[in-house]
Amino acid sequence: MVITKNDVLCLSYLLGFHSCRFNKVNCTTLFQLFENRANVSATRSGTRRNSSKAMPGILHGRSMPVIAALWTLTLVLIVQGTRTEGSGLIDWARLWVLFTRINPYFFAALGIAAAVGLSVAGAAWGIFITGSSLLGAAVHTPRITSKNLISVIFCEAVAIYGVIIAIILSTKLEYVPRDADTGTFHASTMMAGYAVFASGLTCGLANLVCGICVGVVGSSCALADAANPTLFVKILVIEIFGSALGLFGVIIAIIQSSNAVFEKL
Repeated sequence: MVITKNDVLCLSYLLGFHSCRFNKVNCTTLFQLFENRANVSATRSGTRRNSSKAMPGILHGRSMPVIAALWTLTLVLIVQGTRTEGSGLIDWARLWVLFTRINPYFFAALGIAAAVGLSVAGAAWGIFITGSSLLGAAVHTPRITSKNLISVIFCEAVAIYGVIIAIILSTKLEYVPRDADTGTFHASTMMAGYAVFASGLTCGLANLVCGICVGVVGSSCALADAANPTLFVKILVIEIFGSALGLFGVIIAIIQSSNAVFEKL
């Protein structure tokens, strides 16, 4: 099967999650073209694909009540567990003993991994969304390629935020032995491990959402620039505000980890 320019543009719309008009080509027509070519290929191989059945997403409308019910059940169990001391479903005293025996460096390592991993995941997701739409639109309008690479740079900056926070958190790790009498770690050491974990998770989640936001806006910026060059600067301002969301997570992560000190007592 020969891949034409319309096929590439159609795939870019499917990957970029867009449904708008571009260069006198209606998105509905693109979807029909994609389905017709898929049906022709299925007919030639002897298996016709049923195009009317769409795979539902994870967060579609029917799954939201299930997620809400699970959150409600979790809150009920927590409240029931803490309602009366000694007779609840959760023995918080034993649970605290379990946490005090877990090495705090485990939580610190999880925080560093979350800062890097989630930030890179958000950057990769944003580049995937932006790049697919940019390459598809560049088939008809090659002039937008160099100018819209700034959207990819904004997505890459999200991963750099996570790397910076991971380096800062890694410099705070120091070896502190267990208490010789109780066999547990000191409260300040546990607090430092939890602080590093919380700061890494804060930065990672913020950059994950920021990367997706910048990717979607950058994809729209590329398509709008291909249709009307005067819209590039206006949408670029929105993209700058979207990229600033990751800085909020970086600032809060630095504040959270400022008091994380593994003291040798």
